[in-house]
Amino acid sequence: MLDIGTGSGYMALAMAKMAKSPDVKVFGIDHIPKLVDQAKENVARNHAEFLEKGMVRFVLADGREGLPKEGPFDIIIVGGAMQELPKHFLDQLANGGSMVVPVGEHTQKLLVVHKTLAGKVLKTPVMSVGFGKLQSVEEQCPDIDE
Repeated sequence: MLDIGTGSGYMALAMAKMAKSPDVKVFGIDHIPKLVDQAKENVARNHAEFLEKGMVRFVLADGREGLPKEGPFDIIIVGGAMQELPKHFLDQLANGGSMVVPVGEHTQKLLVVHKTLAGKVLKTPVMSVGFGKLQSVEEQCPDIDE
């Protein structure tokens, strides 16, 4: 599973807990070092076993690229809006997998994207939402010194 824009680490932990499998691997990705550190600390505070067993891992990287080296993923959650759904996100979604992603400019449609076992992509708009843009670290934090 992949949590893009992991922030506090809450969603990555929730995904791992919902999976109820000791074999689950959830990758939380963020591009801000302090957020990656904070996510690790948050999970370690009350659920260190998820980190120790490698069930939840946090990665410092540009979420706009996904995490191709670790895919394909059965579940992808995107925590920032994109103008359109990038092909490389679909490429990282496993056949039979699902993705939730906000797509649009100012207000977005929250899409549930399902890739059938045969590889066909089905997109279902769920509701209108207002997410911040999935952007570069320079755009998000122009004064960041790390």
